[in-house]
Amino acid sequence: MFKYKLKNITNSNYTISVIIIVTFALILSSLLVILRHNSINNQKQANELLAERYSKIIELNLKGNIEFLKLLEIELMEGNLPESTFQEIVGDYLKNHPELINITWVDSNFTIKSVSPLRGNSHIIGLNIELPMPKKASRLAKELRQTVYTEPFEAIQGESSFEAWNPAFHNNKFLGLFTAVYSSNEVLNTWIDNTNSKTLFSLRNSNGLVITELPTNNFNRNSITTEKELTSLKNGLKLQVTSEINSPFTPLIIFITLLLCLLIFGITYSLWKLKSTQILLKKKELLLRTQNSDLQAAKKKAEESDHLKSAFLANMSHEIRTPMNGILGFADLLKNPELSGKKQQEYIQIIEKGGERLLNIINDIISISKIESGLLEVNLKESNINEQIEYIYNFFHHHIEAKGLQFEFKNDLPTEGANLITDIEKVYAILTNLIKNALKYCEKGSITFGYKLKKANDISELEFYVKDTGSGIPKNRKKAIFERFIQADISDKMAHQGAGLGLSISKAYVEKLGGKIWVESEIGLGSTFYFTLPYQIPTKEKWSSNHDISVEVEETPIRNIKILVAEDDETSVILISLLLQKLEAEVLTAKTGVEAVELCRENPDITLILMDIQMPEMNGYEATRKIRKFNKEVKIIAQTAFGLTGDREKSIEAGCNEYITKPIIKKELFALIKKILN
Repeated sequence: MFKYKLKNITNSNYTISVIIIVTFALILSSLLVILRHNSINNQKQANELLAERYSKIIELNLKGNIEFLKLLEIELMEGNLPESTFQEIVGDYLKNHPELINITWVDSNFTIKSVSPLRGNSHIIGLNIELPMPKKASRLAKELRQTVYTEPFEAIQGESSFEAWNPAFHNNKFLGLFTAVYSSNEVLNTWIDNTNSKTLFSLRNSNGLVITELPTNNFNRNSITTEKELTSLKNGLKLQVTSEINSPFTPLIIFITLLLCLLIFGITYSLWKLKSTQILLKKKELLLRTQNSDLQAAKKKAEESDHLKSAFLANMSHEIRTPMNGILGFADLLKNPELSGKKQQEYIQIIEKGGERLLNIINDIISISKIESGLLEVNLKESNINEQIEYIYNFFHHHIEAKGLQFEFKNDLPTEGANLITDIEKVYAILTNLIKNALKYCEKGSITFGYKLKKANDISELEFYVKDTGSGIPKNRKKAIFERFIQADISDKMAHQGAGLGLSISKAYVEKLGGKIWVESEIGLGSTFYFTLPYQIPTKEKWSSNHDISVEVEETPIRNIKILVAEDDETSVILISLLLQKLEAEVLTAKTGVEAVELCRENPDITLILMDIQMPEMNGYEATRKIRKFNKEVKIIAQTAFGLTGDREKSIEAGCNEYITKPIIKKELFALIKKILN
């Protein structure tokens, strides 16, 4: 026991000692870093002051030289500048300004008239300014009527130079230019007093290349650099000041200190790891147990999801194959030439019902795919809810009463007060889904639907309901029925046809519109589905119904019209052509967008185009845009099998007049044609 206590005391003292050493090393290292940082900052500020000071000195001296050129300009305007005077005045000025290589007098034709000094430069007199850089600067100076500096370049004498071009005008007449040619080396030597051998001054061009430097010795990498642009020159020339870092706290000292800190810290960390191993092992054991529990739960959930989706796929196969079996089977029976007219109509009705059932399944799949991918959109507009309730009642009335059920609706608001802002298409889809569901499970009794206005805490909402006297829903299934694919998992004898998506779609629509949905049900007594929507009253007194009451359209001929059917699917071409025969119109066909554009160009008397959106070579949108460039009058109806939100808007934007989705219904097509032609 004593040895155990002694060991613990020793370990404790050792740990405390290590902590003290690490703390001291960290403090010392931090102090060295701070001191070095402050020293570097001080040097950087000194560099900035030098750069600011000498850049101003250079710019002031350059400005003084320009003033001299302007004096020459005055002499020229007064007619007091013969060649001898020019040589005398400029020669005296150059003796006191070693930074200048020469000063040149250029006449109004950009020809060099004189240069000082003449020695070594007399050969350029009479030459025209044609070198790219001087030519550009001289023309720009004349245009701007101000001094223009060139970028640094290598002069004929072999040293780096730059020029200042100063234009001379008298009574708005261009007289010529006076040019000062500077030696980059002498600019630094003359105007910068560099007594500190540890400071390097250099001139750099706009690309950062060194033109000249003072002194010429190279510095080591441990230095600070500051740049200051000579802004008045407007040629990208920069003064760079570089000085060696003279901080006593070198990176090597700081590095050794940090290395020591890391070494001691490593030792401390190892000791801590040894002491905490047991605790970590216990924590890992607890974590593994928790993870194992979570994995078991996730596995169970995944198995349930896999089971539901597998059941859904099996059910979808059944839901697609069953109506397809009827369609193909009765289509084959129609081939019998001895079939009576009554039987033919009976078989055709069966095929139509199978097609409608397949279309409903496709619509449900499209809706659920939008919900799953987060692409569900809400189109809020003003609508009258009573109009929609009455429309839905008229839509289902005959079908429900034919089953021997009572069907009624109840509205809580008068028609003039039933206007609200909502997505009426989604409200229509929710109510039709719930009524179809009630009809599916109700064999006798009644189906009632409607809404009530409810207010609570200054919040108004409409509570919709669909009540039936059907078989009812077990308590343990009330939440599950709103989940996707759940219909496919019902294995009792009362399971009905359907993809199991209607209630989950309705739930998603209700929640997207800001409401909630639930069900109250008892086995054997029936079910009541409720959902709420915010009661948003529109500010205007205008409203319109989103569902047009269908009317019978007479298939009367429309004389003297020519219709172009742009469609790549042969079956669709045959169907549309047969339908259009009733109108006694001349029909042209095109299988691609390119062919449709060419036919329209060759036949300017085409009255109407039925434009398929998805075609080879060129789609319907692009074909419509091209047609609209040369024919603004022809009516175009877009036809598509996509049927997605936004397709109608895209069609109208492309230039179409109207839009129809496949499968094309004869009554809808004729109504649309007569609408746009009238």
